[in-house]
Amino acid sequence: MQAVNFGRIENLQVRGGEPVLDSRLRVYREIKFCGDNAPRPETGSQNFVLKAEVLDLLNELTALVDGTIESLVVRHGLPFTASIEAGLSHAPETVSAIPREESPQRQSQLAPPPRK
Repeated sequence: MQAVNFGRIENLQVRGGEPVLDSRLRVYREIKFCGDNAPRPETGSQNFVLKAEVLDLLNELTALVDGTIESLVVRHGLPFTASIEAGLSHAPETVSAIPREESPQRQSQLAPPPRK
């Protein structure tokens, strides 16, 4: 996804909760004219922390088990939205395979507004 930076991945097969990179997979890059279209600078990094968006995607793959991600939109090298073909057994409210800690900024966004 970091190499795509901006674009989409289509027809991503998922088997046993793992992505299958086969000939059906299609990757499309969006090009911004007069813009920076290079891969993300983090692409070559060996040591990095996974962003919350990547953890959410991994949770979706785990919960999906077997299915197809018809379209995975990538923004700034991160998963942004996905259209998933899934059976009735896919229940997103029960997804919790990979726990994550919320950042203080995200916690404040999720907190209810103070009472007056």
